[in-house]
Amino acid sequence: EVIDREVVNSCLHEAYFDVANPESLVRSFLASLSSCPIDFRKEAVRNVCCIGGTVEFIPNFERKFLKALADAFNGPSNESSHAFRSLRPLLDEKEGCLGIVNPLPFSPGIFAWTAASVFGSTGTLPIDQTVHKQAFLSSQSNDSARSKEAVRGFL
Repeated sequence: EVIDREVVNSCLHEAYFDVANPESLVRSFLASLSSCPIDFRKEAVRNVCCIGGTVEFIPNFERKFLKALADAFNGPSNESSHAFRSLRPLLDEKEGCLGIVNPLPFSPGIFAWTAASVFGSTGTLPIDQTVHKQAFLSSQSNDSARSKEAVRGFL
């Protein structure tokens, strides 16, 4: 069965670009930005990177994202435009400093892996939040042995 293209577009719009939806990407972006310290906000919006497979899946994702942000402030007055009004100067189309890096120098689908690799190489993770290969393999073999014993005991 084929799903109607309009239904898919409507669902995508609601999930990603509808500022009235508290679970949407645009609303989450605005909420995250408003939770940043005021002095950091300007720098945070200068080089926004849209990453992940969704960016590749939805044509013109970055343009739709920018339009949704503009609509949040330039459309009819609503709860969202009031809740995030302090962000308007940063995100204004003409005078704001919002910058979306597009196109990225590599596929948006692999950017998260690249960023995670760079972060992991910095050595800033606390030791209790890391898993070394030997420890992982050891735990897997112990879990496997326990599972086999449990199965033998059950049979």
